Amino acid sequence: MLTSMVISGFLLGYGVDYWLETAPLFMLSFGALGFIGGGLKVYNMLSKF
Repeated sequence: MLTSMVISGFLLGYGVDYWLETAPLFMLSFGALGFIGGGLKVYNMLSKF
């Protein structure tokens, strides 16, 4: 779960960076947001047990 959200964040950020022809700003920020979102999702899943 965590890995898939981080990878999808990096891929989405790479697509936006390619589209806007910018530095890897969006790739890093979307990757960080994917990591945070994935961590929260894993935490919520584990806290139910």
